Amino acid sequence: MRIRVGLQLLMVVFFAVIGSLGRAESVTGAQRQAASDYLLAVSRNDPQAIAYAIHPTELDRLRFGVLQRLREESARGGNAIRERLFGGAMPLADIERLTSVNFFRAVARRWSPTVRTHESLDGLSATRDGERVHVLVKQRPPKDGGRIETLEVVTLMTYGREWRAALPPEFEALVDDLVSGRQSRGVVPQTGGLTDTPPPRGSPQAPERNPPEIVSMLEAAEKV
Repeated sequence: MRIRVGLQLLMVVFFAVIGSLGRAESVTGAQRQAASDYLLAVSRNDPQAIAYAIHPTELDRLRFGVLQRLREESARGGNAIRERLFGGAMPLADIERLTSVNFFRAVARRWSPTVRTHESLDGLSATRDGERVHVLVKQRPPKDGGRIETLEVVTLMTYGREWRAALPPEFEALVDDLVSGRQSRGVVPQTGGLTDTPPPRGSPQAPERNPPEIVSMLEAAEKV
């Protein structure tokens, strides 16, 4: 009897939550394409592609919010947040000159998401949550990727007649942990996470802080 009552309560809570988010709808072709672009970029560990798959206003919101905390910290004579996010070799003046895309790329080096690549993607349902839509999709692996199909949820926002992904909640949680100085399971070493070029096998672990020469080279490459 207690188990039955408990299950009934769980079902009531589940449908109450679903009802508060909105009714489930079918996934449109534009939504499926936006989810596919984002998931493919994440599966390839390509921070540039991930940044372009995310809504520009979300990237701006990330940049402005973190920069405000960095400036407040700098006014107090501190640099802990800057070192946790960017390393000690990158001064605040250089961080302020970063575009929103390059700002995301710099912070995303501390993020290590895991998403399997897919050959095709099916949209299962879309649930509206205010201005956002949570899309549930099924990923079908390529021929050499086995037979296991995976489910992913991607939050989307309208972008004209198209859609772009919102900042992933797990990424925002990671940034919040780094800014607040909390321990986070999602934090990876400064040289890990999303990188444009994966480190070669067997290479020694690089130091956490990049030398000024490397920072200058990266900045020049980003400008090009």
